[in-house]
Amino acid sequence: MIFGIRGGLPVAAALSVALGIGSLATSSSAAELNEKYSVKSAAIVGLNEMQVAQDADPMKGLRAFIRCRACHTIGEGEPHRVGPNLHGIAGRAAGATDFKGYSDAMKASGIVWNDDELSQFLAGPAKYLEGTKMKFPGAKPTDIPHLIAYLKQAGG
Repeated sequence: MIFGIRGGLPVAAALSVALGIGSLATSSSAAELNEKYSVKSAAIVGLNEMQVAQDADPMKGLRAFIRCRACHTIGEGEPHRVGPNLHGIAGRAAGATDFKGYSDAMKASGIVWNDDELSQFLAGPAKYLEGTKMKFPGAKPTDIPHLIAYLKQAGG
């Protein structure tokens, strides 16, 4: 799918359709979508010099999640890819799904995915959890609060 505004389809709606996060009305404006998917979040901690995220925006997280889609799915019941499906990740213990590719380090970590754990892991998986199989170098610090808001909203 080509992303754009051709035919009046807002970019946010095109992204939501392309990423399979539900059916958003194509007549919705970007402002309406941003308002619908805005989340006031608590402070995100654990990142170097990162300011407190007052308004984490799941729509910005959706845009950042495009890179994650190469390895992960997020919809309920979607299959695992190279990495596990991330549906329901908030509050779940690391390595606790039927995904067969978890590293021993992930399974033995004792991590329960909350905002702090997610922010630190997303900043640099290999730095945060030695032995992880996740080769992603890390998200931009400015994207992390938005990614977490998206994971919580889209992932149940």
